[in-house]
Amino acid sequence: MDFNANINSRFESEIERYNAWRENLSRSVHEYHSWLERTNQLLARMDHVVQRADQQVFDANGVMPQVRATVETLNQLLQETRGSLKKLDAVLVNAESISTNVNDASSDIGQLRNEVESNLRKIETMLTDLQRKWPFAKDAEVKLP
Repeated sequence: MDFNANINSRFESEIERYNAWRENLSRSVHEYHSWLERTNQLLARMDHVVQRADQQVFDANGVMPQVRATVETLNQLLQETRGSLKKLDAVLVNAESISTNVNDASSDIGQLRNEVESNLRKIETMLTDLQRKWPFAKDAEVKLP
């Protein structure tokens, strides 16, 4: 009977180990199940957040259409600015040529002034000579008795 008692004792020990293992496994499965539920809830919230973000960014009233419109407006403004800069370049080229012409003209005006002054001096000299030589150039004096 010792043999049967030994086997029964061993069998009961194995059953207790099996029950402990089963209990441990059951607890682990429940914890895993809880973790999966929390993960699913988190994924559902993340999915909701992503959907809202998609709506806010890519929807017809979202950010992207506005950004696209803003970029198109900026491109148009840049094209207009390029056109204005080309016109400004043309004006600067004209101003540069005008400046060159004014510079040339100012040197011509200086020469012309020198020539006019020289001619005026000659005329003044001639008038002085004429007044000296002309008999009526003297002031007429009337002498009273």
